Order: sequence, then structure tokens, then C-alpha cells
Amino acid sequence: MGRDNASPLSIGSMKLPAHLFAMCSRRYLFVLATLVILLYFTLSDSFQVRSRVIDAATNAAATTNTRLFDNLDLIANGTLGFGAIFAIALPDRHDKIDITSLAAAVTGLQLTWVDGVLGDTMNPKAIPPIHFDPNFQDKYGEGMPNDGQIGCWRSHMNIWREMIRTGVESALIIEDDADWDVRIVQQMQQFAVATKEFLNKTEIRPPKNAASANMLDSPYGEDWEILFPGHCGGMVHPDAKVRNIHTLIRNDTTMPPTWDMHDLTIWLDKEQFLDTPCYTHAGRDAPGRTCDQPRIPSDARVVQLGSPMCTMGYAISQKGARHFLANLGGVSLLDANNPVDQKLMEMCRGEHDHDDSKVRCVSVSPPYIESHRPRGVKSAESDIMAFGSEVREVGVTQGLVLSAKINIKNLVAGRKPESQYIRDPGSLVWRQRRLDEYTEQ
Repeated sequence: MGRDNASPLSIGSMKLPAHLFAMCSRRYLFVLATLVILLYFTLSDSFQVRSRVIDAATNAAATTNTRLFDNLDLIANGTLGFGAIFAIALPDRHDKIDITSLAAAVTGLQLTWVDGVLGDTMNPKAIPPIHFDPNFQDKYGEGMPNDGQIGCWRSHMNIWREMIRTGVESALIIEDDADWDVRIVQQMQQFAVATKEFLNKTEIRPPKNAASANMLDSPYGEDWEILFPGHCGGMVHPDAKVRNIHTLIRNDTTMPPTWDMHDLTIWLDKEQFLDTPCYTHAGRDAPGRTCDQPRIPSDARVVQLGSPMCTMGYAISQKGARHFLANLGGVSLLDANNPVDQKLMEMCRGEHDHDDSKVRCVSVSPPYIESHRPRGVKSAESDIMAFGSEVREVGVTQGLVLSAKINIKNLVAGRKPESQYIRDPGSLVWRQRRLDEYTEQ
């Protein structure tokens, strides 16, 4: 049968000859086949890319002996995987803002500056009464005797309140004297892996409930309220059942010499916790305490439930911001009966009707964030110290090998960072570098 006599195909009111329908069908099949081929290669490439990402994350996780590696790439986002990095400074301390801004710039961090509060400028009715009245001190605690402690407390409270207002999921909070290693991203990736592994331990895992923080995208895991990548030592956990539960970050090439590190036992005296096994580094135990377990290797950091002191660098979740604002003065000023870092330590230790299943405070020891003491007039280091003439000849930050603040001039000039620790020829003992031993400071 010829094509002219082929049966027509009806499309609506229009009729197409069969040969035209066949041509359209062949074109349709060709287009469809092309789309299938393109889709195949697109998906194949996607799978390959995902595979490469997983392989890279697996390799990174292998360096810290764990399989948990989710979202580690977020830590390189400028805010170390948190919603923001808030930096506190009095607005007239331009010197501290300058050096901290430079340190952030040369290490790729993005800071959101928050004005610190002067305690002596606050409305007296908004100040915890323990600041004024010895009777309150006798009844409610030691008190906050100076305006600097009042201003510090209020500054941190303001940030927690702002987090609640904006709904930011988590934030790292640093003070204007904070310093960190130039390898802070690498360190925090290791910390994130170890933290997720630690929080997954059955012995410390809290029961799931409506109040749990489900930070599914956080590289540091979920159901934590406060992380302490920075501190100045502290106390071991009071609960013997969880005191020795920890995760080690092994083979850490960024570790400082043991003599210049902060450990969680630095505040202990010989009468406290003598039954605690030596989970800390050699030479960092409380005086008079005997060891019944091997000490931590000199190239390992320990991640555990901690209650450290100082607030130069800590991260807080949305759940934590609400928790601490409610219990450190946001509901009653009578609750603010000690400096803010001591109150955080008390909460982390399970005091004030809160147990450790509700307040989860994870610390790393030795810490990654420390207080910097710059080259210059020593009295300028503190906002409450009287002005003096004594000069510090060389900048120093305890516990940091490649200090960001010490290396600002090197990094701005395109030079390699220099360690603040050095050994004399033939010596096995590390010491801190003198000013004339730096390329430039």
C-alpha cells in the first residue's frame, strides 16, 4: 500500500497522514533517547562527585579514628560551622578590635562584633542585687564585686537574648583577647568528629524528648548546649559514672608542649577527686594525686563532659541560649550570684536542679582558643586594671603553637607562620621564642 493511501491519524479536528505520524514518532524517540543519555551521564557524574566527597571525608575522619564525618566542609564556611561568630569588645577598645579583626581576616574567619557593656553605666535596678548588698552575698553566694564582672555577665546575656530573638541555631562567642592557631579549621574539624563520636556514647546519651535540639546539619552533632573549644582549665565532672568517659583526638600535630597547656584538672587541689584516674597529660595532675591508669599521650586531646572556666571562646546552641538566659538572670536577678563563667561551670556540673542529661557541656583539653597577651603595656590587657607603665616585650598566647595574633605580620606579608616555641641546638626542652628570634612581631 502506498504512503498516499495510508490511513490518516486524527489530532483534534486535524488529520495527519500516517507517514507524517511515523516521522514525528522517530523524532520523538530520538529526543527521548538523547535525554536519557544526558540524564545518565549527569547522574553518573553526580554519583562520582558524591563519592569523591565521601572519600575525602572518610580520609579526614580516619585521622581522628572515627567514621562520623557529616558536614565537615561546613567548618570552612568562615564561621567554623556555626550560625555566627560573635566577638565582644568595649566599643572604645579599638586596639583589641583591630588585632582580633586582623587575626580573623588572615585565618578566614568572619566576626560579628557586639558592644560590650560597662557595668558602671547600667541601671542599678537591672544589676544583680548581690553586687551591692553583703546580705545577698551571704545568702546567695560569693557575689560579683566589681563592675567588670557585671559588664561581662550582661554582655554574654545580651548575645544569648539576640540568638533567641533571631533564631540562630548556634554561635561561637569569643572575647576580644581571644587567640587561635592558624590551623583552626583543621582543629575544629577534628573536634567535630570527636564530639559527634563522644555524644553518641550510650552512657551519656540523653533521652529523646520534645526539648531536644535537633541540629541535624551541625557538624558538631545534636543535643548539646555548650561546647568549650576555648577555656582556661576547670574541674573534672562530679559524677564518677561519666567522669572517665571521653574520646581522644589522636596524633594531633598542633599540640603545644605539655608544660604550656591548660587541662581540666588545673583548678583541683590535693584534697579533691583523689580517686580520679589520671586521664590527663603527664605533669598536669593535681598535687598529691596518684595515678591508677595510663596518662593521655602527649599528642592527644581529650573530649569529654567538662565544666571549665573562662569565656574567651565557647559555642552555644539555641537550646543552650534559652537554658542559660533563663537560669543566669533572665528570669530573676537573684540567680546571677556569681561571675558568668562560674555560673556556666555550675550549670555544667549539674547544679541548680539540672542534671547532665539536660545540660550537655562538651570540652576539649587542651583547648584551641586561648587568651592573648600582646606586646605592649601590660595594664592595657585588662579593661579593669589601672593604667601602668610596665611593658611586655614579646606577645604570647599560652598553649598555641602557630598563634594567629602573633603571626599577623607574617601572614599579611605572605610569609609562613612561626611557632612561638623553639628549642636550642642540642636541647630536648621547648621554650618560648624571644622577640629577636621572630622574623617580625
